Amino acid sequence: MKSIIDRQPPSGDEQEYVPLLSSLRREIEREKYSDEQGTGLRPWVGYLLSIPLIGLALLAMLLGQRLLPQFVFFDAPVFLAVIVVASLWGTGPALFAVLLGALLLDYFALPPTGDFSIHTGEGLWQLLPFLIAGVLVAMITAQREQARQRASRVERAMLRYADELARNNVRLEETNRLKSEFLSIASHELKAPMTAILVHAQLLQRCLRREPELRSHPVRLQENLAKIEAQTRRMNALVDDLLDWSRVYAGKMELRRAQGDLAAICRDVVEEQRLVSGRLIELELPLRPVLLPVDGNRLAQVVTNLVSNALKYSPEQEPVRVTVAVNEREALIRVTDSGPGIPEDQRRHIFELFYRTPDAQRSVKPGLGLGLALCKEIVERHEGRIWCESITGRGSTFVVSLPLR
Repeated sequence: MKSIIDRQPPSGDEQEYVPLLSSLRREIEREKYSDEQGTGLRPWVGYLLSIPLIGLALLAMLLGQRLLPQFVFFDAPVFLAVIVVASLWGTGPALFAVLLGALLLDYFALPPTGDFSIHTGEGLWQLLPFLIAGVLVAMITAQREQARQRASRVERAMLRYADELARNNVRLEETNRLKSEFLSIASHELKAPMTAILVHAQLLQRCLRREPELRSHPVRLQENLAKIEAQTRRMNALVDDLLDWSRVYAGKMELRRAQGDLAAICRDVVEEQRLVSGRLIELELPLRPVLLPVDGNRLAQVVTNLVSNALKYSPEQEPVRVTVAVNEREALIRVTDSGPGIPEDQRRHIFELFYRTPDAQRSVKPGLGLGLALCKEIVERHEGRIWCESITGRGSTFVVSLPLR
């Protein structure tokens, strides 16, 4: 389950880890580049270039024999060429250079010159020191390559571990921040309805103590009961949002999909909101049912949240409009209000967890900043999209797009 936190842009804590990860990656790339330089990038380059190197070494050996005829180590230039090939291109080209060097030494340097005698016991004995030294160089090169590969694997594992550790630290920091923000917001939002319930309950108790006077104040009693009911509904909605989000965050919210009529879902929500709010809500539906494999309860929760928000931020005399439309690829739900609108820079954040616009924070309208985050999560679990279209001062339209199956 990909949570909303994972989709948020990098926070300041994550940005602090970016230089560390970049530094580690640069070190790995430098080491990799060094290894590539040391191995000549491609082994076949070593096979090709070892031929002219052994040839140059043989010429140097023949020239040395003329200038220093008493020099014992006549094969030293060829052996040096083998070391160079092993250092630059690795084990395979080194063994190839040893074999090539042995054949050229046998043909040009060892008596009888101009003939191959390596197949005889005497020829093999003369070339044995060179062959042993060359094979030792190849073995040492192989061990060096294995050590380099092990070091490269360890470095890559360290980079992956450091990257994962940085991401975990960012998640922990973000979780701690969200917990602190949640405690602050939830305590404030839950305290308001609890205080109101307590006050009106105390008023009712006083009225009950003066029971004879109760008949003369029926309107006041009804008002107190209505306020208790309204505040209880408000607190119940807050608790429901918290429980729903806890299920989403824990990955325990499952969709129970069934073939459902999107138009009927929206119609039921609008009728319920009309009864609860007593407000004017216009509804426009297509002529035919809009059948989709959806979780009807969760989708009704999305529409309810959008309609209640539209009612909350629209003037009481202005209607809220709900429209359902269908095109070739998707079904669209549009909820339009007549509120103050949302600036573009704030529209990018309204679906984030606990986010409330500055106007909403300054208003007396209650809210935890969970509703739109839950809507986004539910819609995206239906492989859909949700976004906001708004013009400041002219209201907002929230659009839900669901793909047709």
